[in-house]
Amino acid sequence: MHAASGDSADLENAFRAWAASEAQAARIQKRIDERRLAYAQNLYAETARTLARMLYSLMIGGSQLHPPLTPVQHREMYTLLGDLLQHDNAPERRTP
Repeated sequence: MHAASGDSADLENAFRAWAASEAQAARIQKRIDERRLAYAQNLYAETARTLARMLYSLMIGGSQLHPPLTPVQHREMYTLLGDLLQHDNAPERRTP
């Protein structure tokens, strides 16, 4: 899914301005927005399921290790995972 640019952005802005004052245009815009959101949700649904399994595995798996992960180790892993998910690049290397 790509953001609108150039002429398509102008068209998008014009249609939204029209939809702000015209009921029929507003209904059409609402349907367009709903379809776009559904597309984005479906696009990332499998990623979300995989992420949920990964987080769950981390939570359950860490307690099954012998010796089990300490609370500090769990927190470090969740923090690193959060950093990885928030950035396109790998997080900066931390010193212990």
